[in-house]
Amino acid sequence: MDDDISTCIYVEAKYDFLADLDKYLQYGEKAKSHGDKKNYDNICAFTETNFRDNYTEVNKICKKFKYLVDSFFLEKKETTFNEIFTVQYLCYWLNDELKKISNNSVCAKVFHQEMKTKDVKYKELNVFNENIYDITKNDLSNVQKLIDLYTKYNEINRISSTHLNGDECINISEKCVPEYKNDYDRCSNQSTKFCDALKIFKNKHDSIKLCSKQLKEEENMIFLRSITSDTPASDCQISVYRVNSESTKERSESHANDPDSSNIDIQSIVLPIFPVLGMSVIGFILYKFTLIGSWLHPQVNKQKNILNDIAEKRDLLLYSPQYQ
Repeated sequence: MDDDISTCIYVEAKYDFLADLDKYLQYGEKAKSHGDKKNYDNICAFTETNFRDNYTEVNKICKKFKYLVDSFFLEKKETTFNEIFTVQYLCYWLNDELKKISNNSVCAKVFHQEMKTKDVKYKELNVFNENIYDITKNDLSNVQKLIDLYTKYNEINRISSTHLNGDECINISEKCVPEYKNDYDRCSNQSTKFCDALKIFKNKHDSIKLCSKQLKEEENMIFLRSITSDTPASDCQISVYRVNSESTKERSESHANDPDSSNIDIQSIVLPIFPVLGMSVIGFILYKFTLIGSWLHPQVNKQKNILNDIAEKRDLLLYSPQYQ
């Protein structure tokens, strides 16, 4: 469905559930296989009386939704979840599934009311009453942006905390952090739930640990460029590498034409000058104030006289009448 449904009453989306996103997404994946199962046929038995145009698709969504509700609230497969966060996730999940139905005309709130008539156990879960609501297409898009960001953030954080040893670092291609800079700039003058959630993510992103130990300045600059570039890579690649490996040198060479990287090599240009200057000063002192200088002086004068004689003869040849 391309547009929002005019008969639905929309509420601004909430984002607190992103704190436990990894676990919720695992259950979301498991729910996909329950759409065609028979174990919820007695509850998910909507007809055209309930949903005239879409009841077949709604029944599949109902079975997956019922699996999630049972897992979190009735069977309590997980006991560490925040109840409010869990309902927020289920509200987002339900809206997202309903939006995928072609020519959908089903409001999430209406689905919730119909579920209460079919499932007594669901009806008794009062936590859903005010927390299942309709989310606009734009808000759903914003939630998905943050889900994409958090998914990659969690993956990088997991590698950082479990796989980094010694002088290893994480190499991240630009695609791993989808473009959100425009949204963040827009949010600098706005105060919405999405903007607040985006700022929380930015703080997490800025503090992410890329290496097992402090990087040298050169390597740190390379990493900053790799994760803040405006040019996205073709796909996201996350890998672990050793700081002093060939891959590090290759990355350094790839930035040789970058004006910023020229500052990195300035020491290698300046430092060799000092020995040359030192040798010049020592040579001058030896020439002026030691026996070496008194010996060299006549030799230098002799060479000068020879050069002067050659110059005079050259001038005579140039201006001799026989060459005119």
